[in-house]
Amino acid sequence: MNESSLAEAIQRPEIHRTLLGNYDGAYALGITTAPEHKDRVALLLRIEGTVPKEIPTHIAVDGEQIPVVVQGGFKAPKRQ
Repeated sequence: MNESSLAEAIQRPEIHRTLLGNYDGAYALGITTAPEHKDRVALLLRIEGTVPKEIPTHIAVDGEQIPVVVQGGFKAPKRQ
């Protein structure tokens, strides 16, 4: 899967639901490179606090397994 296709796919709510499960805090979802394969795209999920064990390390997107890089400590932007 290329970056453009993945960028379109992450607009779909079911991708977010699959990644987040019951997590209900602030988060940001983007695209990065896979840590183990720099020539492959991966999802970057940044969430508040510590990373829940339920967050998957891979997700099926349009029939392809995409790695998920998860980082804790995200701070949501403050509204003004």
